[in-house]
Amino acid sequence: MRKVRPIRMVKTTYHEIDLIKLIVFNIKLNMAENNSDLWDQDYPSALTIERGILDDDTYSLIEYDLVKGFIVKKTRLFGKPFKDIPWKYKGGQPLYITWFGVDPKYQGKGFGKSLIRFIKAYAALKAHGSIRTLVDSDNIIAIKLLESFGFNKVNDMTYEYLERPHYALELKINKYYGRKEDKLKQFYQDQEEENKR
Repeated sequence: MRKVRPIRMVKTTYHEIDLIKLIVFNIKLNMAENNSDLWDQDYPSALTIERGILDDDTYSLIEYDLVKGFIVKKTRLFGKPFKDIPWKYKGGQPLYITWFGVDPKYQGKGFGKSLIRFIKAYAALKAHGSIRTLVDSDNIIAIKLLESFGFNKVNDMTYEYLERPHYALELKINKYYGRKEDKLKQFYQDQEEENKR
């Protein structure tokens, strides 16, 4: 029987800002080495990282007491491009994934799946109607990951301030009227099943 990894998702605090900045730096470096400019010196910026943490919107994925990845969510986004997108699911408050990442040393080990599995459980727990995000059209890995969890492309979009086209992706959250503990238990059971594969 395969050993289950002790993965935890915790709200990132101000004390972990430097760790998240280091992971973002490593991701940017890895992208540059692979001739990708999806993230560059301007995005995500140190201020963007700090704002996500101070607004209580960032969660860290921890295994064996090491931060291996993170996800940033928002309950409200204003302005373009989000307000112009013809989102499919209108019921309930949407949850937005603004960005997420896994340290390159740990990529390819299922941590990205764990992040998305967590955000789905979080959205169900908080009774959100859907999860929405924008993904650079060149970020094939993220698009395939999200689609594997049931996200659908809602719209292709280009704006003057976006260098490349982006896809708007959305996932309807099935209403689960169970107890809070049941939802969290299901998340961890799903995590254990995935780790056994």
